[in-house]
Amino acid sequence: MFDAYVMVDWSAANVPRTGRDSIWICWRDRAGERLVNPATRHQARAVLADWLAEPMAGGKRVLIGFDFPFGYPTGFAARLGLAGTPWRAVWNEVARLISDDEQNANNRFDVAALMNERVSGEKFPFWGCPAQPARNCLGPKHHRGHEQNADDLGRFFAGDPELTREQRRRVEDEEAWTLGVTARTQRGSTPRPVMAGQDYDDARYSYLHDPSEISRRSFALVRAEADLARFPRALRPLALRLAHAVGDSTILEDLAWSRGAVSAGRRAIAAGGCILVDTAMVAAGISGERLAAGNRVLCTLHDARTAALATALGTTRSAAAVELWRPYLPGAIVAIGNAPTALYHLLEIIAAGAAKPALVLGFPVGFVGAAEAKAALAGFGRGVPYIALKGRRGGSALAAAAINALASTE
Repeated sequence: MFDAYVMVDWSAANVPRTGRDSIWICWRDRAGERLVNPATRHQARAVLADWLAEPMAGGKRVLIGFDFPFGYPTGFAARLGLAGTPWRAVWNEVARLISDDEQNANNRFDVAALMNERVSGEKFPFWGCPAQPARNCLGPKHHRGHEQNADDLGRFFAGDPELTREQRRRVEDEEAWTLGVTARTQRGSTPRPVMAGQDYDDARYSYLHDPSEISRRSFALVRAEADLARFPRALRPLALRLAHAVGDSTILEDLAWSRGAVSAGRRAIAAGGCILVDTAMVAAGISGERLAAGNRVLCTLHDARTAALATALGTTRSAAAVELWRPYLPGAIVAIGNAPTALYHLLEIIAAGAAKPALVLGFPVGFVGAAEAKAALAGFGRGVPYIALKGRRGGSALAAAAINALASTE
């Protein structure tokens, strides 16, 4: 029915955060699966915009699910004094009132208090906020404003009194799933693996749950499959992480590098050098916790100036975005995980006199220009250290994994 499916685990964190209690985005289509963990809502929106650009341009259908509701009682828009189609009017009003900065700070509690004031003049219907500062129309605890309807709720779930015992059993067995209730779980059945012909909702699987054990075993499998001994010692941890990032140790057969590239990258990160990336997906995959020097991660693809530059230069936005890197290139690490044109244009401006970065990570992916751009990087010379993956394969996950490996102390 759909060409791609996207699941987004959102977050209300007030600071940039990855890992537990943060944003996770999973994209699944016929080509496989992508998973990223953006540190902020701004980064998450940029990732989704990047991912959706191609299917939207191609007229494809994408189903996106978020783990937050967007529904209000009948009459809510009118109580807010809004005109027009109710759902759209509320949507627009929320967008108008909410401010959410690039560091994840937002004013959602103030907006909730304002809406309560407009709807009821009391701490209703929204609730839940820090105890301080105190707000006149928003409280930290449930307002209990719906308790007067509890009897109605009970009546609704009691069922039709005219149902026979057999009819009630069928309803409970076949329809109670809408509340996450099934007769099997009520009877306390023992979990068991799915068998041929068995209902999917009765499936139970045996798999690893411990994150540290999953990582340990994954890296052990890569070491067993790949000949890491053929790489310089300093490069082996990075090679290991690249294979792990895409679940394919065979990519290491195409890994190319210049002498001293890893040392140059580690020195640049330790010195606080800027990390220049071609897409928000690369930025989202970089673990900020590893960047002890507080390195800035900069993506200029969505800069307001980029589109005009692309038109003036007669090139792609990805290549035009590289123009805006010029002030940041000295001592920087460039990580390109998507666009061959970005890598080509980087080499062009360096050849024309732009400052050389400390390291170029070349992982553009695709059928057109990717292999050629990486070959151009390997043959460029001019004292530009590089690590790249020859051929068509590459991707944002590899570029981010390379940065994380260089920043790792493990």
